[in-house]
Order: sequence, then C-alpha cells, then structure tokens
Amino acid sequence: DMASSGHFAFGTRGYVMYHATDTKVYYNNFSGDRTSTLIYDIAADYPGYKTSRIQIFKNTDNPFDSKLLFVGIYNETTKEGKLLQFVVNETNGAIEEDPTVYAGFGRIASMNYKRK
Repeated sequence: DMASSGHFAFGTRGYVMYHATDTKVYYNNFSGDRTSTLIYDIAADYPGYKTSRIQIFKNTDNPFDSKLLFVGIYNETTKEGKLLQFVVNETNGAIEEDPTVYAGFGRIASMNYKRK
C-alpha cells in the first residue's frame, strides 16, 4: 500500500519509516528487504476515521526522542479528531504497546512539541 500512502514519518536512530493510507499504518525497514508491515488498522478500531497526519516525536532533550509515533485521525461525519500515541522501538520500528488515545480535537493537520 505504499503507493496509496499519503503520510510518511522517518526515524532518526535506525532505518525506521512509517507510512499511512487513509485507514492503515505500516512500518517499513528501508535498509533491509524494504517490505512494509501493517502495524495498525484504524478502520478496525475507529470506523469512519481516516488518517490526517503521522509524526515521530523528535526532541533530543527528551528521553522519548524517536520513541513515540503519533497518528492523527479524523472523522469527517462527526468532525471529531483523535491522537493515537504509540510507543515504538527507535531502532527497529516495532510497536511496543497499544496506543494511548487522546480525544477532543478537530482535524489534526500539524503537530509540535511544547515544553511546559
């Protein structure tokens, strides 16, 4: 589904790349066999939602640098957005636990880290 993907995120500590179609998120090891592996099916858990943005957290002053994958999803009918936070292995791309879900958004078009 890489040809159908419209969202991409690249890690900084390994050959880690994620890409997403409207309803599926994939991991790709672009240094090895270059095959993509489905890591999350949005439609299965969030019917009606589509991917609006993906991003790997990058902040060298933070212990979670390159260890979080954020996926913004949006439901056009209800006008509701959610943010899925995945803990990932920064060197091999593996998802290490189920996502934490944050609700209460509209369509997520961009993301940035804010230090308190």
